[in-house]
Amino acid sequence: MTVKTTITARKTLKLGAGVAFAALLGGTVNLGWAQETAANGSASSVAATAVSADDWNAEHEPGTRKTLDINGVEFAFRYCPGGSLEVGTPDAPKVLVVDDGYWTLETEVTCAMWKAVVGRDQSQWGPESDTPGPPQPWTAKIPEKYADDPAVRRCVERWKKVDAERFPTDYVSWQMAQDFVGKLNDAGVAPEGFEFRLPTEAEWEQACRAGTTTRYYWGDEWDCDKAHSNDSAWERMAFRIAPVGVHKRDRDSWKPLPKEIFRPVEVGLFEPNPWGIYDMLGNVAEWTIEELEPVETEFGALERVSRGGYWAAWPSRCCSDSRELSRGQAQVYTGLRVVLGRKAPK
Repeated sequence: MTVKTTITARKTLKLGAGVAFAALLGGTVNLGWAQETAANGSASSVAATAVSADDWNAEHEPGTRKTLDINGVEFAFRYCPGGSLEVGTPDAPKVLVVDDGYWTLETEVTCAMWKAVVGRDQSQWGPESDTPGPPQPWTAKIPEKYADDPAVRRCVERWKKVDAERFPTDYVSWQMAQDFVGKLNDAGVAPEGFEFRLPTEAEWEQACRAGTTTRYYWGDEWDCDKAHSNDSAWERMAFRIAPVGVHKRDRDSWKPLPKEIFRPVEVGLFEPNPWGIYDMLGNVAEWTIEELEPVETEFGALERVSRGGYWAAWPSRCCSDSRELSRGQAQVYTGLRVVLGRKAPK
């Protein structure tokens, strides 16, 4: 007998900024709303004029795009409708159930977005980072063995893009993500009746799949031109460039490699999913709001969930249903993506 699992979008804890962390961040945030109907318009700069809450409340086509401006940085959102979707396998069927529509950030939170809200850089690859420092463009010669590999050449072109402000913020713990969301809500910039938060697992997976039921949102086979993971062509050659005898996991091997290869890439370099949402798989893992019953392990109690895999994970860990349990600690590959949803009735 098979058991059908139903994953429901529900909030499992109250949100709020951590007092100590919020006090440490300090500063003020000047915000304004803007609306955009074109899929690839330029950043908006609307000063302190709120968009009608009725407009955000209305029903929209999946993938409808709206933006807001925070200190001159564009935050673009895509609409995800409520509903259900049968996914999984015949032996392990699963139904995603999302009761209400919501807006998800079009990209992972970037270094520029984080700084616009928090007032300082966070990422190890951000413009203000000194360890290992801002990303550097690819400068090494492609080994002759891979010179004619089109996937490698396309990957190298992506490594040449080094706008650190467009890199996803990483090394974010679950609590830091909550505090970031809390700071947004404390600023009072959400439309009336809405709040910022992390997505539930059901919301995250629905936004990732965008109506698809395949292993990845483009199909059942991994494609290194669709997302950034440990098989985005660089695994074929990256560590062969390291000095002979240097183990790839040794910190010393980071000197010739990480600023060029062993890192995330700018958001939005790969094609979006059918709803116009970028980098749902690979690049950095994204925290969800879920707080699970602790699973005791030798590493401690695992009770937080991140989704989507990351730049150093194998493709098998970057599927639409991939999930990773942890203690909620910051990792070099953990980031976030926020959603804007209706407040729950009191």
